[in-house]
Amino acid sequence: MIRKNFQKAASILLSIILLFSCGLPSFATSVPNTDDHAPMIGEISDNLEKPAYITQKESVAFSYYLEKMDSWSNIGIMRGSANEYEAVLSLSQVPQDTSTYCGFAAVKSVLTYKAVHLTQTQANIKTQAETLCNDTGEDSLPWYIGNGTSYSTNFFPAAAVLNYYLGYHYYTPFGPWSSAMTTSSIEAKIVYDIDQSLPVLVCGVSGPNSAASHMPNYPNSNKSHWLVVKGYSDYGDTIVIADPAKSSAVSWSSNISAVYTVSIGKITDYANATGASGYSARGLIW
Repeated sequence: MIRKNFQKAASILLSIILLFSCGLPSFATSVPNTDDHAPMIGEISDNLEKPAYITQKESVAFSYYLEKMDSWSNIGIMRGSANEYEAVLSLSQVPQDTSTYCGFAAVKSVLTYKAVHLTQTQANIKTQAETLCNDTGEDSLPWYIGNGTSYSTNFFPAAAVLNYYLGYHYYTPFGPWSSAMTTSSIEAKIVYDIDQSLPVLVCGVSGPNSAASHMPNYPNSNKSHWLVVKGYSDYGDTIVIADPAKSSAVSWSSNISAVYTVSIGKITDYANATGASGYSARGLIW
């Protein structure tokens, strides 16, 4: 176990180096709206300067995770109890109301868990997203709406809506234009947020059966989709998912579960996946 945590520490240090050193193209590819349930509308610059509060939040999350890794090592030596290395929130899966409403259902599940605006329907959430982000009426919750000139959370409808309803400015985006989306950087954010009793949204693409990003029992095709992270176990290596797609409104969902687990590597591949030509990687709302 000590060796495992040393390996994790080395991986996170590499992530921190990449955070400050990776060079990316100047603009990401826009995503067409057709058959895309988490569209990217407009282009987002890879060279946006992050606001200080987001940089500080990322730094706090990394520090917290490194400290927790150290405590995990000590606890394991003394007690070796697997229960010390997991945290699962009592969040309930919310089935999406339509075949395209995965994002609105994901937001609804977070609001319900936080006992905030329980009367808000998925349709209400859609209307609020359109109001806050100047959405022109998408049938699904966009990952991004903007012109690539600002890092404002109002260009990320899921973050904007969550912050609006929760009444405080917490949720922020994390994507490939922000810094390298490595396994360690994603894991640190999930562990940090779950330990603060805050679910995490993951927006990505489930690829064909042969793709590393293919989610359990999903169709053999590219599907952009919103997922909710409600917990972790095994030191953060296993992620607990609440999937809005388990719904009578989704024709292919009969073989999937409402709640299931995947590896942190699978979540990383999912968030980084570009899918078919024209798709672009998305990321986390955390």
